[in-house]
Amino acid sequence: IYSLVSCSIHQYKIWSKVLFGMPSIYILLLLSLAWFVAEGKDVICKGRRKQTIKIGEADSSIFKVQNRAKKTKCSVTFKKENSCPLLRFDCSYGPLCNFDIYNNKARCKGQDRMVIKTDNGTKNYCRLTGPDITTSGFIKVSYFSKKNSKSRATCKAECVSATTTTTTTTTTTKTTTTTSAGNSAMCPT
Repeated sequence: IYSLVSCSIHQYKIWSKVLFGMPSIYILLLLSLAWFVAEGKDVICKGRRKQTIKIGEADSSIFKVQNRAKKTKCSVTFKKENSCPLLRFDCSYGPLCNFDIYNNKARCKGQDRMVIKTDNGTKNYCRLTGPDITTSGFIKVSYFSKKNSKSRATCKAECVSATTTTTTTTTTTKTTTTTSAGNSAMCPT
């Protein structure tokens, strides 16, 4: 036991010399780096939350809603960086197609709903039909639930590139260019 205690005290002395012997700017940089790495870009909606996440080329973020005993009011704005041509928010993501927001009101009004706002307008989502949106602007996702909600959803925000396909036909000298945002992973029915 004595050797363990003396070893721990020795390690403490070494780390305290390393940390406290550094200029304070380095300690601040180390703490900032640790916070940045720990934060990540994934979101689990619980309680009250308001956040902005920037999505760059080859970036993605998982947006998750789980059963909650308390009311939830969660709002996340996904903004694309300059390196990202298109921003996509898709709730048919994953093997379980996990989108089930309980709400029996017309047009998904009231609690237990997901509201998607883009530069093209606002739309409510609930029940089993989740959003699959691609835009060149921002996507603001808001989720509202009442107490003891059994709603759940797993969605993915990601940067996608516009796919350009050029087809030349031999009967005419016309070139057709088609642009699409990629294939959607569809849920099995």
